[in-house]
Amino acid sequence: MKAIVLSKPQTQRLIKNIRSTGLKVEKIPNGYKCQAKLKTTGEYDLLFQAMIGTNSYLIRYKEEFLTKI
Repeated sequence: MKAIVLSKPQTQRLIKNIRSTGLKVEKIPNGYKCQAKLKTTGEYDLLFQAMIGTNSYLIRYKEEFLTKI
């Protein structure tokens, strides 16, 4: 997992782009997350998580999931 800090507008654009691919982004108490079900095990794998900060969001993501940020 990698981590970056993005502003609120940047995070909103990123979430909109993720949703446009057909993936579900869930609102959680401290931000947002996106998980995918693994075909091999049936378990869920965290692809993206945005945690609310003071003036921005801390974004954790799988390197293979987001290539251009």
